[in-house]
Amino acid sequence: MTAVETTTFESVDFCTLATVKAEIDATSVTTANDAAISRGITDVSAMMTRYLGFHTLIGVRTEVYELRHGKRILTLDARPIPASPGITSLKIAQHPDDLSSVTQIDSRDYVVRREAGAIKFSRRMYPTTAYVEVTYSGGLADDAAGMEAAYPELARACSSQVRYLIQRRDSLGGNVKSIAGNSTQFMSQYKLLHSVTSVLDAIRRQPI
Repeated sequence: MTAVETTTFESVDFCTLATVKAEIDATSVTTANDAAISRGITDVSAMMTRYLGFHTLIGVRTEVYELRHGKRILTLDARPIPASPGITSLKIAQHPDDLSSVTQIDSRDYVVRREAGAIKFSRRMYPTTAYVEVTYSGGLADDAAGMEAAYPELARACSSQVRYLIQRRDSLGGNVKSIAGNSTQFMSQYKLLHSVTSVLDAIRRQPI
């Protein structure tokens, strides 16, 4: 379950401009194409982030989640969660308006599943459905270079998707993308490639 007020997930660029240009064939691409390719990287990275279902940009966030009655596992909106700073505040109350006046939960009452971006409580924390406020750090990378270093398979998937985007229409009624002299028209709606989703599925957010 996503945080109560989450509407979009914060995305980091999954690959660098140089990586995409090398895949297209840098000898036939000029710097005049850089802005278009960079926009493609950002657009594709945002689509991949939405598919994953969590924030991919590393950041410190304070979020409120609904914890349904009887549930002991809470999945956060970012992963992985580093050991430091990790989770710096965790509170629970029956109503969101009460969170500012309650004390933090004792760290002995929960375990952090860092790679999964989840919290497992050692016991039922509230007799009814409640709200949890958590301040924590999480995400895949700070920037494209960091993503390529830490998650090369995601960077390669992004680069291949951007190349595909460049070679086809963005959507029905859109303009044909043309870079390095290559123009291709497609009539189907723009989607993530199967080869890309198969990579994303390995770490895609799943309900616990």
